[in-house]
Amino acid sequence: MDSNFTIKAISDINFQEVLNLVSENGFLPSVDSPYESSLASVFEFQKTTNNYNFEKMIALYDDEQLVGVLFLLVFELQYKNKIYPCVQGSSGYVKPNYRGVFKQFLKKMLEISNNAFLLFMFSAPAVHKTASNNGFVEVCKNQFVENKYILVKPFSFINSSINNAFLKSFSKLFVPLDKLLFRLKSESKIKIIENTLFEGDYSIIEKDYKTDYFEKLVPVWNRDVLKNKYKKTTLNIDTERGENASFHFVALNVENEIIGSLVVRKIANYNRLVIVELNTSISDRRKIVKSFESFLINKAYLAGYEAIMYNGIGEEYETLLSRKFFKLSKKSNLKVFFKSNIKEEILHVEDKIKFFYSTDDVNF
Repeated sequence: MDSNFTIKAISDINFQEVLNLVSENGFLPSVDSPYESSLASVFEFQKTTNNYNFEKMIALYDDEQLVGVLFLLVFELQYKNKIYPCVQGSSGYVKPNYRGVFKQFLKKMLEISNNAFLLFMFSAPAVHKTASNNGFVEVCKNQFVENKYILVKPFSFINSSINNAFLKSFSKLFVPLDKLLFRLKSESKIKIIENTLFEGDYSIIEKDYKTDYFEKLVPVWNRDVLKNKYKKTTLNIDTERGENASFHFVALNVENEIIGSLVVRKIANYNRLVIVELNTSISDRRKIVKSFESFLINKAYLAGYEAIMYNGIGEEYETLLSRKFFKLSKKSNLKVFFKSNIKEEILHVEDKIKFFYSTDDVNF
């Protein structure tokens, strides 16, 4: 590397300086609102948690001018009754004429992440290659290979998926048929409400989550984690919009106890939603999931969304999210690369590691 270049691990981020860098060539929009920008949302999450006392960013400077960044998003993993930090290489950008420095970023990331797990999710093939050359291994194989869609407005979905101008204009003629195909789903016996403030007692789900995954290395899940991740981006689905917006719903039993939690996001630049987290009590799981599904389809249609996507949210939930009509899958082949700096050998067993779609930084 040129002697004028320096790489630093940063704890106090000048976000405006970073925003100026990543937006100068149109790589990301120049927006500092978490409701509109995943980068701003990651920054807010880091401030809320203090990034679990880890550095927040690796920065590349050329004569003191910022020319590249890699955000480090830290969250907690649990295995049985133990908790461990996980350092995720998340949003990053390097000026075009400084490409090829990722291996230096990775070297610094390894240097400052002692006694922690390290993670890259859904990153570029070049990142995968460099990570593999530095001791990372692919985990959760075949878990994220397909984006599955529930089509709320099938003709609108088809129209927005077409790039050819002539075919797009032709398919637009069929969009009004969506109104004829859709019928509001009847209300279920399980009560579903919107919970934008993440209020209430989630202990039933928290307990069952630990039971479900006690023998797996998984992200910690509880109300505080949920609130830290999504409250800063959560809006009301009926009245508010944002390119990075979240919407949160809970299921209640007859005693008004929370027995299910569902978080969906707007997919940026598309009129679609994606399920990023779904957790329920073990008891009546099927009924809860099907109730969430019907409720969400109704909400999505009335709010003008054309489809609901999901991928890698857990086999127990994806199996239940099956519909006879208006459902399709599209290959995505998202990959996860993982490295352990923890000395306990049992945690190196790949089949004990389980991440979910929501672990990716775009969902923070």
